[in-house]
Amino acid sequence: MPNPFDLRGPDFLVFYGGLGFAVTIVVFWLRRAGERGDPPRPLSDYLDIAFLRGGAGEAIRVATLTLVDRGVLAIAGDTVRVEQSDASRRVTRPTERAIVLAAGRGTKAADLLNDARVTTAATTECEPGLVRQGLIPNADQAAARRRLWLMAGGALAIVAGVKIAIAMSRGHSNIGYLVTLAVIFVVVTFLVTHPRRTPAGNVLVADLETLFGGLKDRAGSLQPQQGGSDFALLAAVFGVGAALPIHPEATKLFPRTTGSGGSSYGDSSCGSSGGSSCGGGGGGCGGCGS
Repeated sequence: MPNPFDLRGPDFLVFYGGLGFAVTIVVFWLRRAGERGDPPRPLSDYLDIAFLRGGAGEAIRVATLTLVDRGVLAIAGDTVRVEQSDASRRVTRPTERAIVLAAGRGTKAADLLNDARVTTAATTECEPGLVRQGLIPNADQAAARRRLWLMAGGALAIVAGVKIAIAMSRGHSNIGYLVTLAVIFVVVTFLVTHPRRTPAGNVLVADLETLFGGLKDRAGSLQPQQGGSDFALLAAVFGVGAALPIHPEATKLFPRTTGSGGSSYGDSSCGSSGGSSCGGGGGGCGGCGS
């Protein structure tokens, strides 16, 4: 078998691409195998569901819209304000109270996502319970993910580094493609080893979408401020976009940039099989983290 480091540039790029792909598949399965646990128990709390699906940002979005539906907050364009003078006493949950206090007489809804007090309240309220249930990684799993990524990404970086050193020692300087490919695989292996949810968390998200599919189908029949827990669960399971038929005035609250430069306020659930760390606390993700 020829020494792969003696391959010419294009041939080595093909070899390195295959190696990077193989390493990515291996670490994907190793990470999944190390996080297998008991089947998840169902969740019924709307904030826990929203946090599991999309992180603190999604929990804040869903909680804000739920407070609007309950008449605690009112919408004015892209801002929300407290509608009831005794609102801070009427809400008891830490996340909801933090949102009400931050909203005051009026604030841009998107600014709530950048408010450290609101984000901390949502994380503190939701994250520990989800960790205990094995739906998002605990400290040991997070450490194992880091080790797996360091081994995979480090190995790929070393292979690329050795080839670059050999090429430069032979007077070649066209190393740009290899450097780019190495960086891509280091990033990809990080995403594959660091999804925000565990496999059990992904299973539960898929189960919830199936369980509440009927609720989504009849969303158009729900009335503003009469949806109760159904409204909160609809937004929590399927994203705030699913709740817009009930509150179309909320379209401007949390605009999301699309690839075409427009705004999107649609479902942020990313599908049932993706891991949310492939997109951050706001719920974006890809198919790389199941």
